[in-house]
Amino acid sequence: MERTGPRAFVKLGAEGAYGGGLPARGLGFAIKVTDGARRAVEVALVRVLEGLGALDDVDLEALARWRRTPVENTLQDVVGEVRPAFDLVWT
Repeated sequence: MERTGPRAFVKLGAEGAYGGGLPARGLGFAIKVTDGARRAVEVALVRVLEGLGALDDVDLEALARWRRTPVENTLQDVVGEVRPAFDLVWT
């Protein structure tokens, strides 16, 4: 994610797996999307970075197209969207 500069790093793995971290905060994370769909990983990644406080309002605006991704049918009609269905909870 070029948007975050040195604040965060992300590494793409195989089959919809990502790993990343926030070096200054000593935090790391992993994301795995069961079906391996990249469109779902991108949406989840933005939500995780937002939840960890790595993105400010300017970042969120620039990354808006990855916060919700439209799903189209074969006629290119929008028939749904990929959106995060989770929130991060600190315990």
